[in-house]
Amino acid sequence: MIRKLNKILSTDFEEIANSSLSLDLLNIYSYCYLKGKQPNTCKASLLRYYQKIIKNKNKIIEKMEKQTNKCKLIGIKYIGKPLCKHYNLQNLTDVDAHKLLDKGYLKEKDFSKLPESYLEEKEIEKQIKAEEKKKTAKKDK
Repeated sequence: MIRKLNKILSTDFEEIANSSLSLDLLNIYSYCYLKGKQPNTCKASLLRYYQKIIKNKNKIIEKMEKQTNKCKLIGIKYIGKPLCKHYNLQNLTDVDAHKLLDKGYLKEKDFSKLPESYLEEKEIEKQIKAEEKKKTAKKDK
């Protein structure tokens, strides 16, 4: 996705509008601003999308680099009370993925790549449990 974004950023609008790069532009705009929904495809809309992407390119790149998880599930998942929120599973941020994993709404098997923050937390928990086992083993002796 970052490769597509860089290609769009390095190309002028007229070239994008008259080529297959317009599909990449629509894809990136949909990912960043519409949560996967279908954007308008007319030339005026493409120009608006291009300008918005150019204007916010640093935020978009940061968002794309920050997402380290890859969910195997496809589509939108609704989580009822207490969250009452729809989550697009392809655009799930690491913070949201971590929260849904902790609360049990998603399972580790639902991801081909788990969020880094979640993995770090699990590693810390393993270390704490190992230390507790050592302490209880010393007390038993």
